[in-house]
Amino acid sequence: MICDAARMTQKPTKTFLDKTYKTSGDDAMQALYDDWADSYEAEVGENGYATPARLARALAQLSQDKSQPILDYGCGTGLSGQALAEEGFATIDGMDPSTGMLAQCRKRGCRRRGGQASREQQS
Repeated sequence: MICDAARMTQKPTKTFLDKTYKTSGDDAMQALYDDWADSYEAEVGENGYATPARLARALAQLSQDKSQPILDYGCGTGLSGQALAEEGFATIDGMDPSTGMLAQCRKRGCRRRGGQASREQQS
């Protein structure tokens, strides 16, 4: 058996993260994320969430023009937008179905525009 030392030091997942895998339906999922918005970053941080920074670095390496607009669909609290801004991207728009998550994202202030997305807009 091969052990991953980093995984062994992680704290167990919290209630909200566990609930995402048990929740179904658009309204229920939106309500879950609205309720989770205030503690989302602390919880995912405790579980080693590093995707926004990795994504932003990879995109920065491939991008020829960081002034081109980026749509961060499912922007949540704005972690990816902040990481993109830190990599030099200047025009970032965010959309998310959760008004609670969008409220946290707006506090971060790294978006040109932000708005609530609905399932109907995905079709």
